[in-house]
Amino acid sequence: GSRVQEFEIQLMREHRWVAMECNIPVIDVSPIALTISSPQVDDYQQVASNLAKALSTWGFAYLTNHGVDQNTVKNCFNQSRNFFKLPQHIKDNFA
Repeated sequence: GSRVQEFEIQLMREHRWVAMECNIPVIDVSPIALTISSPQVDDYQQVASNLAKALSTWGFAYLTNHGVDQNTVKNCFNQSRNFFKLPQHIKDNFA
């Protein structure tokens, strides 16, 4: 892979490490990932149960093995960063 791809992979590993070190729930969604052509109902139920527990306890979770393109993930982080840089009065319009 390119140096950029290698850097992005390392960055995602570091994010996962931080999540694990801080005891943030890490949810493996590989059984129902976008790359799975026919996920089973039991797989959906297990992932949903894990996610519901994490969200009701922590309010968020770190999802792994989801199959979402790395560029999409990177763009989401960038847009989130841009949003939180906005003045508070603009962000308040979204509350």
